[in-house]
Amino acid sequence: MEHSPAKGGPRGRRQRRPVAAAQGVSTSFGATKALIDAHIEIQPGEAHALVGRNGAGKSTLVSLLTGLNKPDTGRITFDGEPPPSLYDRAGWQRKVACVYQKSTTGTRSPPSPTQRPPPKHRINGWSLPHDRSP
Repeated sequence: MEHSPAKGGPRGRRQRRPVAAAQGVSTSFGATKALIDAHIEIQPGEAHALVGRNGAGKSTLVSLLTGLNKPDTGRITFDGEPPPSLYDRAGWQRKVACVYQKSTTGTRSPPSPTQRPPPKHRINGWSLPHDRSP
């Protein structure tokens, strides 16, 4: 199908600029190539899921799109404009937000001596301790 910017995109729709895009981004951590030539465009109103095996680069791509890391090559844009400096946290917060599956902002401290132990759960008469894993 032919595309003409003057007439809009396919089926006469007007082409919109992506609200966020990564174009040809690559990142390495030492000798490990975490991303090679990755691309994504997010249009207004779209939701995307990053799905893949462990080590596929999902978290690395998110770290680039949220300003935690800078790509070695390629570019990140928001509404066609370059992103803020990596050190401009407020600028990044105005552009993008991310909700992580697990918190990585702190560690759990051990319970204080005055804290009550967690309640035990009972299954078929068996007493099970409460899971304290993070």
